[in-house]
Amino acid sequence: KIKIPIDKKGCMLINFPGDIQEFPAYSFVQVLKSYLQLKKGEKPIVPLSDLKGKVVLIGYVATGTVDLRSTPVSAKYPMVGVHASVVSNILKGNFLRQLKRPINFLVLIFLGLLLGIIIPKLNAFKGILLILGIAFVYFLLTLWLFKSFGIWIALVSPLLLIFLAFLAIILYRFVSETKEKKRIKSLFSRYTAPEIINKLLTSPEAVTLGGEKKELTVLFADI
Repeated sequence: KIKIPIDKKGCMLINFPGDIQEFPAYSFVQVLKSYLQLKKGEKPIVPLSDLKGKVVLIGYVATGTVDLRSTPVSAKYPMVGVHASVVSNILKGNFLRQLKRPINFLVLIFLGLLLGIIIPKLNAFKGILLILGIAFVYFLLTLWLFKSFGIWIALVSPLLLIFLAFLAIILYRFVSETKEKKRIKSLFSRYTAPEIINKLLTSPEAVTLGGEKKELTVLFADI
């Protein structure tokens, strides 16, 4: 009745319990000696009763043997521990499940639309804070789903999308604002003093529709 989540190639994601020390281990020689001691009526070195009804795997664990490889939990991990982790996943049912590509694709689209709507309304500083906040929240979400439910969501590609989208929007705003400044300068240069145009370009918020009320002195002179 156990359904093992495997892909089209028959492979499964391994949920490593931790380092090899997470599994009870006994020296094979000591197990044999304990068996002989038990037959002689002596107290065995290894409590063989602990092995009764258990899945026992035999493999090399000594440093220098050829059966050591790198895994997500250790740089030098005995490969018998990989089999032990798979057996543990099957017996406990704590499998890792990766979200399907369509769902990951929808996540990317959602993040892209969210950034495309919000970032253009913010200045550069607030945009950077928003990007960092979204990236941090997404990282915590993926970590929580992985730790709590064994769900693996793509992490690198969405984070890369967030930063690339931010750079693209900033670049677009820079190009569009540059074009707009050139257009305004070309439009008003024929009628307005250069000082007024520069103030208009550097501080557009200072220009308001409807004008301003001020007390001024105006001199009209014909020379």
